[in-house]
Amino acid sequence: MTAEGKYCLAQNIISSDAEMEIDESDYEEIRTCVKIINKEREILELFSYVCNTYKEMEIYTFKMSLDALVSGFMYGRDKVPNDMCVFSQLVSNYLSSVRMYLDTLPPFVEFLSSKSLDKESVGKIKSKYYDQSYAYRVMEALRNYTQHRGFIVQKSSTRAKWDDSWEKLAYSVRFTLHADDVKEDEKFKKSVLQEIEKNGGEIDLNVISREYFDCLCKITKDIRGITTKIVDSKILTINDYVSKWESNNTETTGLVACKIKDGIFDKSVPVIDIPISNIDYIVRLRAKFGGAIGIEKKFIDY
Repeated sequence: MTAEGKYCLAQNIISSDAEMEIDESDYEEIRTCVKIINKEREILELFSYVCNTYKEMEIYTFKMSLDALVSGFMYGRDKVPNDMCVFSQLVSNYLSSVRMYLDTLPPFVEFLSSKSLDKESVGKIKSKYYDQSYAYRVMEALRNYTQHRGFIVQKSSTRAKWDDSWEKLAYSVRFTLHADDVKEDEKFKKSVLQEIEKNGGEIDLNVISREYFDCLCKITKDIRGITTKIVDSKILTINDYVSKWESNNTETTGLVACKIKDGIFDKSVPVIDIPISNIDYIVRLRAKFGGAIGIEKKFIDY
């Protein structure tokens, strides 16, 4: 080891003194790869957050429908104002999570591509689905409305409908908003208000939230078409370094890239944790939400 120290892979645990020397260029490559992998984890976690807030709305609606099915229409009618309040909160949480996710996508893509792709690349993808989807336009307008005017649910209804054979009775609960409820808000986008009025004047928040979620899944798929190859190349690079380490060492616990000087970590050089568990976590997150595309055409049958 020189007086300046050496770059190496090592274990940041007391019981190990194992080392594998690397070049400074290797250290910098690992550092860049780890930053990108960690960003990938963060963006996947944000999309997971969007999925969870969406599911909470669906779960609550199902619970209300089940209450009506088991106990009848009149059961819990005194709870209707509370039900509307709770669903409004869930919608607000959903829209807030979406905003956080969408706002994070442009700098994420710019960072991953080393600015070879700019923020406008993401903007074009989002604009495509905004232009195509009535649900997208309405939910974006409602997001602004909730920020300035409060909760959006103004009506709930319990429905029961016989099937064509008159043998099965389907129960459902719907939460709705009417165009008149937002008309007085000067900040509500006029073109969207006109669309709502042309479509009957009433918004079924359950249906439109589901269609909006489908758009978000499509945006995510398109973004991942840009970013996945970049991230995967960095994961392969880290896996190569881990494999080299494992050729002479059985344990990877606490594996780091660092600079060692006089037998200890050189504090002037950041110690980089090798994200082995993060890589496994990323794989699971990717798989977890892979089936969300086309959700507006799917339903639970049991």
